[in-house]
Amino acid sequence: RTSLFAAADIAGIPDGVAKLIAERARVSTMAGDLREAAANLRHGLELAGKLPDSERAAAETEILEELAGLYLVAFDMSVIDTYETLRERAAHYGLIDVEVRALIGMAYPVSWGSTRKCLEVVDQALRMSSAQPDPLTRARTRASCLVRRVWASETCGKDARDSAEGIDFQPAVVAQHP
Repeated sequence: RTSLFAAADIAGIPDGVAKLIAERARVSTMAGDLREAAANLRHGLELAGKLPDSERAAAETEILEELAGLYLVAFDMSVIDTYETLRERAAHYGLIDVEVRALIGMAYPVSWGSTRKCLEVVDQALRMSSAQPDPLTRARTRASCLVRRVWASETCGKDARDSAEGIDFQPAVVAQHP
């Protein structure tokens, strides 16, 4: 049983209906109807809110991660708020690995608006990685953060070079304004 099914059971929704909700989200995603898939996941999130705390953590975070992924591929700016909600819920439940994953996931869409903010998010995830208990997970997190830091820094530098070439500015001045 998935968390969505468990949430539906607690909420008094028959198993068949819960399966239908989960299946509709899956089919909608595969058919490219991301709006319908997102609506189904938001409905699942409502159901998860009716679970006891001990079960709610896994259900909420699982659904929020899936929802953020849908928003990301659709270039929907809701992705940032969804990752922030995921980070907050993970922090509330003490799920450090999920909290760090939310920050790492948030880095790319945040970069659409601000390289500086992207680097801040990556640095926060990097700092938090020291609290991850599993050394392999911690190492993967650090590698992900460092790659994103290099990517964001290179993007910033390339943007500055492109701007300097396209407009008659001094490269040193443009590079100081990410």
